Amino acid sequence: AQSELRPYGLYLSIQNGASDDVEEGHIYRQSPTEGTTLSRGDTVTVWINMSESETEEQVQVPDVTDYTYNQASTALEAQGLAIAGVKYENSDDVAADRVTRTDPAAGTSVDPGTKITLYISKGPEEKTTTMPQVVGTTLADARTLLAGNNLTVGQVTYEPSDSVAEGRVIRASVSRGETVDEGT
Repeated sequence: AQSELRPYGLYLSIQNGASDDVEEGHIYRQSPTEGTTLSRGDTVTVWINMSESETEEQVQVPDVTDYTYNQASTALEAQGLAIAGVKYENSDDVAADRVTRTDPAAGTSVDPGTKITLYISKGPEEKTTTMPQVVGTTLADARTLLAGNNLTVGQVTYEPSDSVAEGRVIRASVSRGETVDEGT
């Protein structure tokens, strides 16, 4: 249900309950009802038929992946949950300042009032490397050295030199030993 609501900017609140009308684990009621016009940011509450032991005040942690902090806070509060705190982590899959995961994880049954830790994306991890010595090497050797450090050759300009043999690198735009972002 969450994956169907997310593209419309809607939040899902899951309540556990009991019903003789549907199989265990299936939705037996929703609010608002089908056909109701909703706005972005509204919450749809569904009740899932659970066994008697699971209906004793338990709620499920909603999936708030890719939500902003405020959106996640609203969705958690709609479930009767609270935010314990925020931790930041790098993510290649989730944009910066968006929720990557929760602890306890989405779908976990917890007591109302449980405090949930949000993990917020810092974006992809920036990886750095050190510029190797390429001055004095051949262009082919320079390419190999750079590739070995996840770097690329930029613009190549040929010019005469009195101090460096023909066919050798005279200078580079980045100095040897300098720390640079990979892919530079």
